[in-house]
Amino acid sequence: MRLLTNKEVRKLQLAIMDDVHEFCIKNNIRYSLGGGTLLGSIRHKGYIPWDDDIDLMMPRPDYERFLKEYKGKEPYFEIDYYTNDPQYISAFAKVIDNRTYTVGPNIIDDKNVFIDIFPVDGMPEKNELKPYVEQVQTILENLRKNGKYYLFEKSLSKKVMFFIKYLIKSLTIPSRKENFRMLEELIAKYPFGASSHAGVAVSQYSYKEWMELSVFENFQPSEFEGRQYMILSAYDTYLRGLYNDYMKLPPEDQRKPMHLFEVYLK
Repeated sequence: MRLLTNKEVRKLQLAIMDDVHEFCIKNNIRYSLGGGTLLGSIRHKGYIPWDDDIDLMMPRPDYERFLKEYKGKEPYFEIDYYTNDPQYISAFAKVIDNRTYTVGPNIIDDKNVFIDIFPVDGMPEKNELKPYVEQVQTILENLRKNGKYYLFEKSLSKKVMFFIKYLIKSLTIPSRKENFRMLEELIAKYPFGASSHAGVAVSQYSYKEWMELSVFENFQPSEFEGRQYMILSAYDTYLRGLYNDYMKLPPEDQRKPMHLFEVYLK
């Protein structure tokens, strides 16, 4: 095994991204860079300097097609999702490089070099938004709790304590399977394209993701690390909704990577 530098990790992420982009263009699957990756494309023409991942978003119909049809050019590019990974707890998919693995605190779904793929779903009208978002966020929090106790501990005493906590947890919150069932049922109430508003309902940005459907309907190329990837044509509306004055750099103490782990090549 070999510890990878940040530059090497980015190179692997971009290789995944290149493959996903080529597949989507060839198969008419709509996608856009999302979140901080879209911000990086507009403000830095690539990664935000302190960022460490790549986020994509796809309208739900395209997302479902992608999950069913994607086959990486390389055998080590594969989809990781709750439907094929019994310990997966994220409400969005990843495309991973399975030649790699990560070491760090609280590693659950980020087990390999990856890019995140988020679904864009229809969302309710404003008068129904608050209870909808609260229900989604409750399910996401329960999923985080479902996964917490899969962490490996070396000491026997900690293993026993984790097992006890796991038993208590299993009696107080719905199971992983039930949480995903409830989430699918809730999201299905507002099909993409049939609702006047849309957004990444399972995003950390919560209410900020609630935007007019038109924001997520048209796409255009944009530069990212010397490549051309797809972004929302209405990127200005999207980025202002998430970050307000998005061209302004945040304070230095906020310029930190989100994921804290080391990456190794097997």
